[in-house]
This record gives sequence, C-alpha cells and structure tokens, in this order.
Amino acid sequence: MPPLRAPDEIARFQLSNFIYLHHHLPIGTEAVVRIPHWGFSYAMEPYLPSMLAVLVMKTIGTWFSFKVAIGSLLLSARMVSVLSAVGIMIFSYKIGSRIFNKLTPTLLFVAFSSFLPQIIFLGAYLNNDIFSIFSTYMIFYFLIRGQQTRWDWCSCVGLIISVSACILTYYSAYAFVLMAVMIYFIDHKVTEKDYLIKTVTIVGGVFTLSAWFFIRNYAHFGDFLGIKTTAEYYEKFGANVAHPGGQYFNNIIEMIFSNHSIFGPDPGWLVMTIKSAIGMFGFMEVRFANKIYLLYFLILIIGCILGLNSLIRHRNNFTVTQKFMFLFLTFCLALPFALSAYASYFRDYQAQGRYVLSALLPVMLLATEGYRWLASKTHQILLYLLTGGWVLLGLYLIKTYLFPILIP
Repeated sequence: MPPLRAPDEIARFQLSNFIYLHHHLPIGTEAVVRIPHWGFSYAMEPYLPSMLAVLVMKTIGTWFSFKVAIGSLLLSARMVSVLSAVGIMIFSYKIGSRIFNKLTPTLLFVAFSSFLPQIIFLGAYLNNDIFSIFSTYMIFYFLIRGQQTRWDWCSCVGLIISVSACILTYYSAYAFVLMAVMIYFIDHKVTEKDYLIKTVTIVGGVFTLSAWFFIRNYAHFGDFLGIKTTAEYYEKFGANVAHPGGQYFNNIIEMIFSNHSIFGPDPGWLVMTIKSAIGMFGFMEVRFANKIYLLYFLILIIGCILGLNSLIRHRNNFTVTQKFMFLFLTFCLALPFALSAYASYFRDYQAQGRYVLSALLPVMLLATEGYRWLASKTHQILLYLLTGGWVLLGLYLIKTYLFPILIP
C-alpha cells in the first residue's frame, strides 16, 4: 500500500525511523517526531509496535550493505501489523479449540476474528490498533490455558508477555489487563503449590517489561501516562484543528445517539463507529454499500443475542471464575466504546471504528457461541455455510475495495 493512504501511519513510522537513525527512543519533544498541525508526538504514549518495527527495519538494513530506501523501510515496518493479523488468526484458533472443543465453531470464531474487512485492512499498514487486538487475544488465551492447566509455567510466562504487550500499546484495551489480574487471583487459592513464586514472577515480569516506559515518561514530563503532556503540546504547538463533540452537542449521550455527524453528510457517532469497525479503507473515504454494513451488523447482532440466550440457559453450569470472566468480558466490550466516546466529546470528534476494535474478542466469541447453540438445535451445516460465507464476503470486499488502494 502506498504511503499516506492510511490513518496515522506516517506519524507512527516517524517514531520507528527516528529509532532506526538515532539508535535511541525519542522523548516526544523532538520536532521531527511531532505531528504537523497537532503539535504532539505519539512517543508521549505507549508505542510498542513502532519499537518492534525497528527490529524488522534493522534486519533489512543489515541484509543490505547499501542505504535502504525509505519506502522499503516502511514496508518492513508494516510486517509488525501483518504478523499481528496472523497472530489473531492463530490465537483465535487456539482459543476456540479450548472453549468449543469442536472444529466447526472454532473455525467460525477464526473467520469472525480474522476476516472482518477492517481487521485485514489494519493488518496492511503500521498502527497500534491491530497489535493491541492481537495482545487481547493472547491475554485471553493464556487466561483460558492457565485455568485448564492449573497455571503451569507456560501460561504464567505467556500472561507476562501478553499483558506487558497490551500495557505498552493502547489504553483502550486495558480492560483486558484488569481482567487478567482479577481472573488470576480469583482462580487461585493462597495455599496452592507455587502460588507465591508464580505470583511474584508474573507481577515482577510485567513490571520489568512495561513499567520502564511510564517511569521514563514521569522522569521527562512528570506525567506517567503522557495524556496530560499530549494535551499540553497540542495547546502549545497545535494549529487548533481539534473539533470536540462538546462544541456541537449538549451532552455526550446526545452525541453518541445523534443521527448526524459534525462533518457534513456522515451518519451519527455510533453508526459511523460501527460501520468503520466493520470496514472503511484509506482515510475512511473508501466505503461499502449500506446493505453490506447491514448484513454484517445483522449477522453479529443475531449471533450475540443467541449467544446471550445460550449463556443464560447454561448459567448454572459455570464455575465462579467463569462467571467473573463473563462479567469482565462485558467490561472489555464496553470500555473501548466509552473511551472513544469520551475522547470524541471532550478532545476531538473522531467516530472511528479502529478505536473500539479492542472489543473484537468478546463480540466474536459471543456471536460464535450463539451460532454454535443454534447449530446444535438445527444442523451443523449452518456453521460451515456461515464460516464459508463470511470468509468469501470478506475476501470479495478486500479485492473490490482494498486492492485498488494496495495496488494503485
């Protein structure tokens, strides 16, 4: 895909290129990494994917003794997103195998998670979003694995890596971090063998891998999260390009459920967010027909309703830990929407689905459970048809709408 055809990629790549050229992390105050017109830098908040991209860029630079063209470095950096998309596919299969114990619903869960058009698009360029989603799938897998293996060391190490990756990527996915902490302690008894050493190892491992960034932020700005610093740099160097929804709506609820956008003919915040979570390419100017969005929405909402019905019917069969996990998955679903709406109302109106896709896992898991239950009451061919149809539709939309961007 050519540069400048995807949201925020250049701003993210600036960080990778800075590290590649200068061999150290940017603070965020450097003019070269600050975003034009906005004044701040993504270096002020977690950006692990851009750091990992440097490893691929360095590999390419090592292989070739001559100076590598900037376009080749950008393509190299995108491999982090490509591998994240592949990782979602792998971990969705591993999760499905442990939860559903059958191939057909597992494949449906893989298809739901990996062949949503927006997921494929996010896997084609450098961004934090796809890696954040990948980290949530890792966290959930190691939580499931840990419960089933009584927290063997592989599950503990996997939890350390996945939680640390999530912490260093996107604040909107932090509900999964909270879920990991709570489920780990709920599922343990203090008297269990190796409880103390495993707990200390996990806490120490996560602190070692992730806390350094926030300590560094505090040392430079007196701001652990970087959110306050970002706002200050926008006020100082920005060109007043933000349009908070609060300037156009009386309250945040009105903004969320409004039937109009602040930007011309676009639909309201919630509708636009859902549509762009399903799939909008480029800078959200490449869109599907409304009937395509409606079809995706109906498939998922019907699946989720059926899934809730199945969970309610079998509620007495769940353990205490599993019930708490359902509760936290609901939180993981709600938090990205709440944070995105808050940011749109108080900072800058951006009804973009990529900001809420950290909620992908609970939605697709619930929809898969719904259709698994329906197939158990009708016929298993339903799952084959739905899986095949979902994959084929996704590939058709990619060929029709995304390929013209990828290969201009």
